[in-house]
Amino acid sequence: MRLTLACHKCNQDKGNKSVDEFLSKKPSQLAKIKKHQKTSLSDAASVNSTRKAIFEMAEKFELPLKYGDGASTKMVRIQSNLPKEHWIDSACVATDEVVKTNIIQPLRVTAKGHGNRQSRRTNNSGFPVVSVKIGKDGKKKVSYIEPKQEYKHCTAGDYVKVLLTADSKSKKKNSSGKYDINVKAGVYQSRIKTPTKTGAEVVINDKRVSVKLTAITFIHRNDGYAYRFTPINTELLQDSVI
Repeated sequence: MRLTLACHKCNQDKGNKSVDEFLSKKPSQLAKIKKHQKTSLSDAASVNSTRKAIFEMAEKFELPLKYGDGASTKMVRIQSNLPKEHWIDSACVATDEVVKTNIIQPLRVTAKGHGNRQSRRTNNSGFPVVSVKIGKDGKKKVSYIEPKQEYKHCTAGDYVKVLLTADSKSKKKNSSGKYDINVKAGVYQSRIKTPTKTGAEVVINDKRVSVKLTAITFIHRNDGYAYRFTPINTELLQDSVI
């Protein structure tokens, strides 16, 4: 349980005083803290027992596993003079030796999935979504949204290089009667938002741009994951760490 009685500043002011002595002039705050002290730790106990059960089950498959508690992991991290990071904690599990890192910017992989298999969009009640438009005669025209189309030439999430030979302009005119330029002509890298019959829609500078397949060069096909490097932690640049 990562709970403390006070923030860093208050904890320094508190020193070695008991919580009753430190908050003697704040009875309401003292009562609130003491109420939390009596709270059951059943949730933490269930997490610990579940973790142990998972470890014992995985052990039956004869996999190379490591197991350790938070206190020993933190001790190794402090002895190794390493900053607090989740990926660094994983390197300090189940060891009593000083840990030295060979990297300062790990690759973070996030599972994104492949969308869903739903052929039609539905509303909150589960009925197919409809489009309501006002015709020239002033009457409402209700129509169903077309089923989702599947295309083989590209998939939503594909990372591509896009060549725009002309400026992409807005569909509506501005107050001066001209079309605003959303994206200027050039070469961009983006992800495919929506595949179309002859190409795809991509997002560039928060603007959806429709391009033909001939203007697209595939860099990485969507595999259900997103990849990015974590920000560099300057504390790891110390010679004593790496």
